[in-house]
Amino acid sequence: MNSLKSTAKKIAVASINQLKPELLLKNIFKQIEFPDQVHLLAVGKAAWAMAKTAKEQLGNKIWNGSILTNYGNSSGNIEGLEIFEAGHPLPDDNSVKFTDKILKKISNLSPKDHLLMLISGGGSALLEKPLESVTLSDLRSITQKMLKSGADIDELNIVRKHLSAVKGGRFAKLVPCNITAYIISDVMGDDPATIASGPVSAHKNNPEKVLEILKKYDITLSENLKKAVNQATPGIIDNVEVTISGNNKLLCETAAKLAENEGFNSFLYPLHLKGEAKQMGEKIAAIARRIKLQNDPVSSPCAVIFGGETTVKVTGNGIGGRNQEMLLGAAAGIAGLQDIVILAIASDGIDGPTEAAGGIVDGYSQKRIEAGGRSLNQILAENDSFTALMKINSLIITGQTGTNVNDLAIILVK
Repeated sequence: MNSLKSTAKKIAVASINQLKPELLLKNIFKQIEFPDQVHLLAVGKAAWAMAKTAKEQLGNKIWNGSILTNYGNSSGNIEGLEIFEAGHPLPDDNSVKFTDKILKKISNLSPKDHLLMLISGGGSALLEKPLESVTLSDLRSITQKMLKSGADIDELNIVRKHLSAVKGGRFAKLVPCNITAYIISDVMGDDPATIASGPVSAHKNNPEKVLEILKKYDITLSENLKKAVNQATPGIIDNVEVTISGNNKLLCETAAKLAENEGFNSFLYPLHLKGEAKQMGEKIAAIARRIKLQNDPVSSPCAVIFGGETTVKVTGNGIGGRNQEMLLGAAAGIAGLQDIVILAIASDGIDGPTEAAGGIVDGYSQKRIEAGGRSLNQILAENDSFTALMKINSLIITGQTGTNVNDLAIILVK
């Protein structure tokens, strides 16, 4: 069983490594002809690696620029570029401070200049300037409540776009020149208006939708915030060209190929990771059990690949992340079965507020976890998946990977 776990981890980590920005963008930058002078702005969890690749390929054509990433996700100086770090998943004082600094630099550009913008997931928290009637405290409070209530990324970003001066296309309207944007997508469907809350993508204002989402999570707005939500966002943007350069689909396809190289029949499952993590884990376990007992929908030895991102409704005071919680939800469903493992991992190396990227379970995980005195249901109620998986040495810890293309889950059955 340990060898099956090792193989699953090998496939997952290698898949993520093949979607590093330096590999995704290198050939793109070689093929595209850029103006002789380019201003660069990289925002998101993959910002540093994206900017480094651009600088290596374009050289002196990049005459200045800025990188805005999350704490600990830059790896040294890059000539000619300022590097800023700020908060994630909640915006902080540095998010606002460095966004203001970036906007000041952008304001000095002329219509003859050109902005190369490199966007990746995490940008929603990092690039932030609240609308005039909105405070940073408002944004943090609303975001925190939505995250703890299990809101998904689409819901979060719809709300964020209506409260920010740099989301929903508003950033593009502040740029006086043409923008070429390359995006590494962390959302299913790869909608540029959703990734990092769409700083350079048109957005049709929809205050009714915002209020509907907030009502769902029992969040009320002050009159000032209601006024902010009703402010128009840019419906048309004509100075931006966008290219998606990496996404979850590519991650899953890469994992499938690597699994085939290891001797498994690969199957890209059409069900996306979505919704409550525990329930998603139960669904994945049911699929794994059916494969093991009925060879359906694919015969063993096989690898079934899933992509997406679940959510967690926080009810306890434990430590965990969405992938770890999903694995605990799956453990009971494969209990007692041999030669079967389920892995789940965040491609950015950060699964919730923990040091782990995710973890892995097998047919013996439930028994080993519950030997510690708590049932799986108790642990899930306490949202303490990190502690449970740590005690049975089933966490996967990669450190921050420098990329961000959603989550990956793998069933391996021998």
